[in-house]
Amino acid sequence: MTAGKKPCILVIDDDANLLKVIGVLLERANYTFQAATNGVEGLSLAESVKPDLVVLDVAMPFMKGTEVCQRLREQAHTSRMPIIMMSNLERIEDKLAGFEAGADDYVTKPVNPKELLARINALLVRSQYGTPQSARTIAIVGAKGGVGVTSLAVNFAAALVQREYSVTLAELRSGHGAIRFHLNLPAEPNLGRLLETDAESLSRSDVDRCVHRHVSGLRVLLAPEQVAEHLLTPEHMAALVDALELGSDFLILDLPSLLDGAVASALRAADVILLVTEPESLSAISARMQLRTLKTWQLDSRVSTVAVARVPSGTTMTRLELENELTMGRLERQAGWNEGAIMSVSVIAVIPPEPEAFQEAVRQGVPMVRMEPSARSSRAMAELAEKIATELSVAEAN
Repeated sequence: MTAGKKPCILVIDDDANLLKVIGVLLERANYTFQAATNGVEGLSLAESVKPDLVVLDVAMPFMKGTEVCQRLREQAHTSRMPIIMMSNLERIEDKLAGFEAGADDYVTKPVNPKELLARINALLVRSQYGTPQSARTIAIVGAKGGVGVTSLAVNFAAALVQREYSVTLAELRSGHGAIRFHLNLPAEPNLGRLLETDAESLSRSDVDRCVHRHVSGLRVLLAPEQVAEHLLTPEHMAALVDALELGSDFLILDLPSLLDGAVASALRAADVILLVTEPESLSAISARMQLRTLKTWQLDSRVSTVAVARVPSGTTMTRLELENELTMGRLERQAGWNEGAIMSVSVIAVIPPEPEAFQEAVRQGVPMVRMEPSARSSRAMAELAEKIATELSVAEAN
């Protein structure tokens, strides 16, 4: 948007009285107001006036609001335009349909004018009046497979959404995606479709078309269920992260534990790297090897370690025992090898075990932090998300 120009809001609704009310509200708030009474007229106005934001009713003659939203997302010049959908319907399924069509936010009729104005203001700030912001990127990677990376990534992202951040969660794996079960999302579209395109030809609109809008407002790029025919390359990883970083406050990357060239590409783009391990010997050894690799890549200053205790056990390490094992292995200490000490390792969070609650959360397709916010594990993950978000905000301010 040109500096000094009033933001233009296009409202598409077949209720003439509501259009008048919203029009007065927006003009008093120093916005330019455009109105359309059906989807066909709305698409035409979006093409001609190029609004900064669209407020769109779901139920309209000639064309449903969800179809209008989809068409706006398919056109290059409107693909990133903020869209708020309005509806008399309060069912979760209807809200989910709006987000799946590409809406950024959703309000229920009868519309509260102050709430609508607040949501418009917030979306315009996030989009910087048409210039997408670059997200703060947090990469989550495991010491080895099966240490709880996806569970942590889903709940970390959900905790940030609860704090009213805009968040994108990307499962950047070539196959065996599991996030969809945590969030009750359909398997398609997914990353596999994007891997069929050459990395240099991959556009933001291509990526956006494969991103799900969860009912919570979380944007999600899923990995394919089966291993994709085309594997994830470093070039694809870089292009995907570049596209996904635009337009959200935070980008959360769920990465495989194999530290290959593609994962290295994602880690180098991250502001923070969370290395996930279990507080037991084999996972600690694997984590120590991962930390050494990250040090050779000169990424150790961005790494923080998180311990996820998935099941109760009498052999679980204490935080201090785990930190000592991550710094230098038992055999190396016995041999007096200084070479084994890679850095002073601090475990910044320990997620306590609540396996039954986690299983129930997956069964219901609801993140733990939403289903059981008072549970110990939920509180630990929410506190971790708040800690990282605060530290990044302070660093950015300085």
